Amino acid sequence: MPAWDLRDQPVPEVRASARQLGYNHVIVNGLYGRLKGLRFSERSVPFALLVLCVLAFGLLIPSLGFYWDDWPVIVMGKMGEARNFWDFYVYDRPFSAWTYILTMPILGTRPLAWQLFTLGLRWLAAVLAWLLLADLWPSRRKEAAWTAALFAVHPVFLQQSISVAYSQHWSCAVLYLASMVAMLKAWRRPQRAWLWTIAALLTSALGLFTMEYFLGLELLRPVALWFLSGEDTQDKRARLRRTSARWLPYLLMALAFIGWRLFVLKLPGADANRPELLFTILGQPVSGMLTLLQMMLQDTVQILLASWFAALQPAQILLASTAVLAAWGVGIGAAILLAIYLQRLVTAPAAEPSGESLVQMWIFGLAWTLLGPLPVWLTGKQLILGYYSDRFGLPSMVGASLLIVALLVWLTPRLNVQVLLLSVLIALAISRQIGISNEFRRAWDKQRTFYWELYWRAPSINPHTPFISDGEIFPYVGTYSTTSGLNLLYGREGDPSDIAYWFYSMGRKLGNQLDRFLAGKTLRSDFRTWSFAGESADSLALFYDGQRCLRLLEDGRPENATLPPLILPALPFSNLSRISAASAGMEAPPVT
Repeated sequence: MPAWDLRDQPVPEVRASARQLGYNHVIVNGLYGRLKGLRFSERSVPFALLVLCVLAFGLLIPSLGFYWDDWPVIVMGKMGEARNFWDFYVYDRPFSAWTYILTMPILGTRPLAWQLFTLGLRWLAAVLAWLLLADLWPSRRKEAAWTAALFAVHPVFLQQSISVAYSQHWSCAVLYLASMVAMLKAWRRPQRAWLWTIAALLTSALGLFTMEYFLGLELLRPVALWFLSGEDTQDKRARLRRTSARWLPYLLMALAFIGWRLFVLKLPGADANRPELLFTILGQPVSGMLTLLQMMLQDTVQILLASWFAALQPAQILLASTAVLAAWGVGIGAAILLAIYLQRLVTAPAAEPSGESLVQMWIFGLAWTLLGPLPVWLTGKQLILGYYSDRFGLPSMVGASLLIVALLVWLTPRLNVQVLLLSVLIALAISRQIGISNEFRRAWDKQRTFYWELYWRAPSINPHTPFISDGEIFPYVGTYSTTSGLNLLYGREGDPSDIAYWFYSMGRKLGNQLDRFLAGKTLRSDFRTWSFAGESADSLALFYDGQRCLRLLEDGRPENATLPPLILPALPFSNLSRISAASAGMEAPPVT
């Protein structure tokens, strides 16, 4: 018998290994059986949505700060008087001040508190969207959860990190969705219909008078009510009567708001949100409607298609970038967890989903997508135009998500394929959102470095000093937001009608005052209730490379040869005597 033939030679080690393999097989099968038998009830949906929101937006929250329109609100908060908020917002949305009057004393001026608060509002909006759709189509509760998941991370809106400013937008989204949920409750619970209707009207009115972003979605109410009436009768006249009667209070409330906004409200200055296109349509119907149609087509393509393609840009495939790999890793991990969860999500027993309900999903989703930006289009603005304009897509996100879910259901009846495709989209959206959040993180690092460098070089600067730069020095900020930061840095928290410092960009021709500046005249700037006046000869010219090199400039220095050409005309007006060595009493710049 060959030496390697062990058939008749029992070896204890081999037997032990076989026995261990048997034990492992039992363990693996047991774990698989437990996983296969794992089920999640509908009560877990809010928690699942919270996990998605945290993975997409919460991981970098400790490293995020303030940006763009956050800064003026923080200045108002530092001033500490509620009246300042009312005066500040009377220029366009007088009633919107209540959101900051209520939240500022609680959240203060720390970035972390605002980031968590606004993320919480986004999560609450996703939960309300799920409740709304699940109540509208009880046989499609699974699809309602899918839609809410897509809505929670939809990549058409990429400015979640601007937490203070967009807390108002998400507050209005929550109010609108809560109003729709209450309206459906009034239908399904007739014994308390009056109570739910009052709640729906109050939340809708509060949202509209705060911000008109969701005004177009008021036209969704009769569509939802029409669907509900079809559950009881197919008689079209009876459905029309019931739908009209239930919609009437909301229609009257919306018309009251429109009348107040167009004909009663008197603003101190020019109305930045005047419905110019609406008046064009009334005067020139053909050209006005053609313009509106073009806007609708362009922005709808952006909402439904381009925003998803942007997450697949070839330039974003950077295998040497730790941040990019981490974003994709989190997105893929979230997709795997979501796929497992959705396959094991057990919805409440209901009738078999019908083809009619799928058609209703198509209609409702398309109507929601088109009606969402309608108020914006009527003012002549677009989602695809402007650095911060993707906020105009926010009202359409639920409808766009619903259309995607309806498409998945139509494409295939197989749950595994539906869940797989949905999870891939979620992975794309989360990785895209994390990548954008990382850009905001870097922008906040640049801001903090700049203010530290400035304070180190200039502990105190005389009031009424114009700051001059070759261009805007931070991404996601802006000139008047940098102005806010400068006034916070040097502790000027007094009368907002007398702002001590103002930031100007030569690239923007100093707010159309370049000729006055070069002529040595006084620079004057206003923003809402803020007012500034400073002499050209009292300016401070600066250059910041975005890293750790801040230079306060002086004419005649040999190193000026390396400066950008745009800043050179400002050098003769740069007056370093405006700087004082005496600090404002701070050992270090404040966090805000």
